[in-house]
Amino acid sequence: MLRDSRGLTLMELMAALALTGILLAVVIMLYQSLFHVSESGMQRYVDQTEIRNVMEQLEAELADAIDAVYQVDSHQLRYYNGLRARALVYDPSSKTLNMHELEDGNDLGAADLISPGSVIAGNVTDFSAVVDADRRTLDLSVTFEVSNVNVSGIREAAAETRKLSFKLMSVPA
Repeated sequence: MLRDSRGLTLMELMAALALTGILLAVVIMLYQSLFHVSESGMQRYVDQTEIRNVMEQLEAELADAIDAVYQVDSHQLRYYNGLRARALVYDPSSKTLNMHELEDGNDLGAADLISPGSVIAGNVTDFSAVVDADRRTLDLSVTFEVSNVNVSGIREAAAETRKLSFKLMSVPA
């Protein structure tokens, strides 16, 4: 390739530049893929941490429940846990799960919500509860919207459902 000691020909220089460009493109694509995989892992960690915190809060709140009523039409789980009556209210339009105190009264279903409530969780796409009065159990299901980031960096919405089951406490007679 070298004809004499004067240097490289134009063709050799262009071939070297083309090879360098191809190698550089491969390195950039690998870096972007690694970045998106890292971002996906971080997003998954953040989502899982938020979900775990919400579920732990719900578990602590409902563990001592004595009585519970789920109102399907208003997406409300009303419960009494000894000292206070509260309601978990799911708002589908804002995708939030809120906690409200209930006014004093003997009837959980008829008690009025005390506003404003506090937001327990955002990005909730579904909330349901089943109260079995005969078996004195409460089964809770919460579906969260999470983000998945694929290798090309595109965020995709996904759903993750978590469930909790409780045995309603008995009040000594």
